[in-house]
Amino acid sequence: MSQLQKRLAALTDYLIVPKAFALWASNAEDPHDGCAFLARTPRLATVVTDGPHGCIFCTRTNPEVRHFPAFAVDALDTNGCGDTFHGAFALAIVRSLEVEEAITFASAAAALKAIAAGGQHRGWDALPTLDEVLQFLQATLDGPERSALLAKLATLRNPAELAG
Repeated sequence: MSQLQKRLAALTDYLIVPKAFALWASNAEDPHDGCAFLARTPRLATVVTDGPHGCIFCTRTNPEVRHFPAFAVDALDTNGCGDTFHGAFALAIVRSLEVEEAITFASAAAALKAIAAGGQHRGWDALPTLDEVLQFLQATLDGPERSALLAKLATLRNPAELAG
């Protein structure tokens, strides 16, 4: 890894990096410490992904480093799960969801990518649709925040679709 990568990481408002990068950049042995180190650069959110262990994150409004566990699934193909997480997170942020909500959505999308439709799909064909992610979350989430989160996640649909 290069010093250029460190300089580029300092320029982003939403930094999402794998655990290996966080440990390298911070010289830490624990991803929580790596996340805290990376969060010293002012940004809206710092997220350190750790595959089946979920992610560690903090935000500008809540600088406490917290853990978000991955959804428990029988992973068949993890190739592309990180990219799926990044894309789903970006969609959620662009549609004005809070960081924690974006992490939930992105984690669900990555979990579905890992399931690979029960091994029936690979590559691009294993990318989940928005409706699949929403159905997965509806079946998986519980607790008082469930309805509010699912309602907010429904806003991820294309606004043109909603008008038509």
